Amino acid sequence: MQTMQCVYLHGFLSNAQSQKSRWFERRFSHPLVCEAGTRQIELLTPSYPQTTPDSSVAYLQNFMHRNGLDKQENPVFLIGSSLGGFYAQYLGLRYRLPYLLINPALDPVALLEDYLGQHRNPYTQEEFTVDAAYRQQLSAYYTRPQADTKGLLLLDKGDEIINYEQAFELYQTGHANQQTVLFEGGDHTFVHLEESWQTIQEWICRL
Repeated sequence: MQTMQCVYLHGFLSNAQSQKSRWFERRFSHPLVCEAGTRQIELLTPSYPQTTPDSSVAYLQNFMHRNGLDKQENPVFLIGSSLGGFYAQYLGLRYRLPYLLINPALDPVALLEDYLGQHRNPYTQEEFTVDAAYRQQLSAYYTRPQADTKGLLLLDKGDEIINYEQAFELYQTGHANQQTVLFEGGDHTFVHLEESWQTIQEWICRL
């Protein structure tokens, strides 16, 4: 049995115990049966700080290093939802790791224009301010999909917070390593996880 490690990154004003992270925890509690053999997925779900984008990235890079994920002794992949998808794409390209993005916020500078001001994370009680400096820091972590890094993009057309076309158009690269699955309807929570499970399993089995 091969062991794989997966890092799940939650979204804005969320934490490691989000609904999707718990869903993946249940799914990965049983080994995946692939043609090449059985794979056991070890799920890691850091609650990263959101006081500033620099603190988010510094924490996540340190988390990767502390857990030996930057050495890739075992196969590693990333999953990110919403703003977590933005950071998953950044880390995936930095460390050349496969990543799965779910309704990702790939243009958070524009998105957070509607979230200017004070915020308190209801799960961690962390307080911070989204202002021009916060958005400027985010701009330093923009990346684009690369041909040598595997990515799976899952989108709901009905996402009421993020225009799905932003990520969809970015991933129309023609690269064989980039796969996009687009669902009619839905919302930002991504209601098609169950329907996507077969696709997710097949993607993981090909890593």
